[in-house]
Amino acid sequence: MKDDSETFPRGFLFGTASSAYQCEGGNSWSDWAVAEAAEGRTAAPRGRKLAEACGEAADFWNRYRSDFVLAREVGSGIHRISIEWSRVVPSPDTLNREALLRYRDMVLAMRERGIEPMVCLHHFTLPAWIAKRGGLLSRRLVLAEFGRFVRSVIDVLGNSVSWWVTVNEPGILATCSYLAGTFPPFKKNYIAYRYALNTLLSMHRLASGMLREAVPQVKIGAAHAFTYVKGMHRGNLFEKALAALVSAHMNGLVFAGMPRSSLDFFGINYYGPNYVSGFSLRPSREGDPVTDMGWSIDPAGLVEGLRWAWTRYGLPLLVTENGIATENDAFRIEYLRAHLSSVLSALREGIGVVGYMHWALTDNFEWAEGFSKRFGLIGVDYATQVRTVRRSGRWFAELSRSGRLPELQTQISRAE
Repeated sequence: MKDDSETFPRGFLFGTASSAYQCEGGNSWSDWAVAEAAEGRTAAPRGRKLAEACGEAADFWNRYRSDFVLAREVGSGIHRISIEWSRVVPSPDTLNREALLRYRDMVLAMRERGIEPMVCLHHFTLPAWIAKRGGLLSRRLVLAEFGRFVRSVIDVLGNSVSWWVTVNEPGILATCSYLAGTFPPFKKNYIAYRYALNTLLSMHRLASGMLREAVPQVKIGAAHAFTYVKGMHRGNLFEKALAALVSAHMNGLVFAGMPRSSLDFFGINYYGPNYVSGFSLRPSREGDPVTDMGWSIDPAGLVEGLRWAWTRYGLPLLVTENGIATENDAFRIEYLRAHLSSVLSALREGIGVVGYMHWALTDNFEWAEGFSKRFGLIGVDYATQVRTVRRSGRWFAELSRSGRLPELQTQISRAE
């Protein structure tokens, strides 16, 4: 007799995710391209170098059709792409309609292969010409130009896409750009961080309203990177209390800017916890298993994120990103199984999770870390652009086919 506790409900969505700048290649129009072109790539604070330039990335712009064949091979029933704003509007008063038609062809190519398309309107990058004029701190400019961009996307793709994500991880982008200083424009200023975050949340509300008016039958959501904070030292009550405050603050800012009325579903992105140590946040704790990004692994945080979203929104939830940077594919499978078990735990609580999307479909450009971090169910040899379906991809395909977690003989213990 089968154990139903490891079986997902009928109709549960299994899929994959990607972002335009990280996989498409050939982009010279974004704020990231400008940062990468800086002499020695030392635009980051204290002269920290960006690992490498994006260049051709995974050449998805030219290889998307064959990549979608592989997406079906790894069991992806829904796939998220993003529309690269800088490619569509590379300069003021310019609209690259050919790029929009290519994105429409991507959507149709997914449908031809039985993959439900999900389209994200903003995933981290800005057109360089907008960044030069103040970027997210020039809210009036950003909202005016983003509105024009969204209108052009709706005009070309509106009737062919059912699932839309307005903005991806507004909290992370604002943090990396204006608190941590690891994304363009590489600043560290709390007031600027709050202003930039509010700009991104305004972009969400603007895009949501435009979609509702133009294509009211579609599903509109956003992808929030859930901030799961714990104390660095077990039993330290001060750190525990501070962790709860930080988590409530970081997640609460996003919740305040995304009213329930602007959403049909809510996306949770989750990779691991952060730890309070004194008055700083760190991505790992001694003794924890870690990924190649140096992030601790704690699947319980995914349940916490889903519970947080369900309590506040009561809307259908999707895990819109979850995955691991590792060269050890057996470790990737362990990570996936542990986090999918967390999704099942959430479902048993009555939390309305309707899908899980793995980050990422293929290996791609991991921002300041370059190409060394391998997240894909499909490996990419960047010298030849040859793709290889990993064992984790075949494992995911079996999960998608059966709706049941395959067994594992080992537990997450190390990343080596």
